[in-house]
Amino acid sequence: MTVAAQSGSQKLGVVNGEVVSEEEVREAAAHDLGELEVKRLQAEAKYQQDKHDILQKTLDGLIEDKLLQAEADKRKISLEELVETEIEKNFRSAVNRRFRRSGHTWWTCAEMKFAKCLSAS
Repeated sequence: MTVAAQSGSQKLGVVNGEVVSEEEVREAAAHDLGELEVKRLQAEAKYQQDKHDILQKTLDGLIEDKLLQAEADKRKISLEELVETEIEKNFRSAVNRRFRRSGHTWWTCAEMKFAKCLSAS
């Protein structure tokens, strides 16, 4: 019997009369177990980051919803009307910026085929 087996380490097997102990297996696997522990810690860290990202995204969405609803209430319009108005306003503004950057006016772009003009900027 080996010293490891005598010291209370569990006997896992016997080969040619020699005991293979739990302690011996753990020592032989120490490097691989260490790498596995690193992977576990990395997975735990990724889980925590993903969880944080989900909670942050949800918080941001709830805050945005409350701010939009407050603005709609202030203007005495529905939330849908507010969103529609703002999208329309921002779209027009973005189109106008593209026209200015391209050096064209609305009319010259209409003559050039609207989409081609905007893609030229």
